[in-house]
Formats: sequence, C-alpha cells, structure tokens
Amino acid sequence: YRWDNDSLSYIEISPGGSGGGAAAVFVADIAALQALNPASAPEVIVVDPRNGGLFVFNGTNMSAAVTSDPFKGIYVPPASAPTGASGAYVRHVFDRSYFAEWWLPSVMPVDADLNLNSALSLIPDYSEFYFPPRMATIQDQLLLQKPAEYFGHGLDCPIDGQGGEFWCIAVAASNSRLHNIYAGNVEGQLDLGEPGGIHLYNGIQSLSGGGTAADVIENVKIIDCGAYNVETGIRCGIS
Repeated sequence: YRWDNDSLSYIEISPGGSGGGAAAVFVADIAALQALNPASAPEVIVVDPRNGGLFVFNGTNMSAAVTSDPFKGIYVPPASAPTGASGAYVRHVFDRSYFAEWWLPSVMPVDADLNLNSALSLIPDYSEFYFPPRMATIQDQLLLQKPAEYFGHGLDCPIDGQGGEFWCIAVAASNSRLHNIYAGNVEGQLDLGEPGGIHLYNGIQSLSGGGTAADVIENVKIIDCGAYNVETGIRCGIS
C-alpha cells in the first residue's frame, strides 16, 4: 500500500516487485505495529486507510525522536521498549507529503490542537501538510511555524474553535502557502485583537523569547481560504 495524493487514501500495489530483501509484514494498525518484534519484522506495512503506511525499523537510539513525537505520527517505538532507546519504526514519507491523520485517533478529540501542533512542529521546511478530511476541534491555536504548503478540505472540514477565545490558525513563517483552509467558531476579546480564523503574525512571542517580536514574515499566500462565526476572518498585522 502507498498513499495516493489524488484520492487522498492508501491504494493497494502489487506485492511482487523485483526487490531481493525479505517481504514486508502487513498489520492492521499502529497498535499491531508496536506489538511486533522488530528483529523478525524490520519492514512493516500498516494497512489502516487513515494512518497506515510503510514503516522501517531503525535500531539506533531513537529516544529523542520518539519524545518529540508523542502521538506516533512518524516515530513508533515497539511496546516492549517504549522509550525508543533501543530503536523505533520510522514512517517512510512519500513526496514530502505529511497528513494530519497520522497523528489523530479515529475519534476526533476536543483538543486536537495538541495532536496537530505536534504534527506541525515535525514537518520539514518546504513540505506539504494536509489537514484532516473532517472537522478538527481545537481548544487553542494552531501554529504554522514552517515554510510549507498547507492544504485543507474546505468549509465541510474546518478547523473549529468550539467557541473559544483565540485565533484558530497563526501563520508565523515566511514563504507559507495556505490552500482551501476554513477556520472559525471563536468569540470574545483577546489582547491580540478580535478572535478569528487566520492570523498572519509579523512577530510572535513564543518564537522570539522574552516577549519580544520576531522578524517580520513575508511572501505568504492564502488561496481559497475562509472563516466562519468569527469577529475577524483573516488578519495581517502585529502579534
């Protein structure tokens, strides 16, 4: 199986091939992946259509990577050695495309901002990130801190603030591109202005330390995006 960007799903591929190595093991989900013995299953295909993929075991000390990825979107330690000090399965990423569903459970949590911000912190610069093809419910803002292409799924699959008092999405990286992302359902007043959908920072305290402003961001494109049930839809300005 591999991810197909056109259908936004995993598709079955021929199990034959010309490779001479051991055949990959197929398992149903991430929990089954963790239950394996990496010595007998170094390459594994998780067939879950939502967060499956190809995983290859890295036997070096992966504890730092595992700690950085608590929702196991990319780095998955075996259950027998959960710290990653003895290694971890590493997801193979095709075409620099990263999918939010890798970090999310099957039932959307009310605080999906934790899962999504963890994912957003791990993607490399100039990659592609796909928000989930369903409503994502959040309790704090999502921070887009990498120059990347970000893709949503329109008004039917928004980023929903559940009536909170914050900006749903804060863009804090130059050379970012946002496509078809809708965010909203926030209210009230905050120090940084009326809560709303998408905020383009020209400085953000959490990135600069000590409460001082960071560098101005530039060359950000917002394409076919929108907001709903907000005081302000899209804001460009001070942090």
